Amino acid sequence: MKETKGVMQLGSFRRETAFRLLFHTEGQRKIIEKVITMQNLSKGENELYSRRIKPKINAIIDFYQTALVVRSKV
Repeated sequence: MKETKGVMQLGSFRRETAFRLLFHTEGQRKIIEKVITMQNLSKGENELYSRRIKPKINAIIDFYQTALVVRSKV
């Protein structure tokens, strides 16, 4: 199925909104961008990532996997 520009923009908007809701501060969002682009983190950024951000990301992954299992049962 070919995605239209409007659908792609809506998907991008939804991702950005979810991103802002889950990761409240600009600092957290910058750290995620650094991780995605494989840049080195400072000691403080690494601590914040391992204590606050990584558990949220792992929870999102676990929830997604659970949703896939539930969806396949229906």
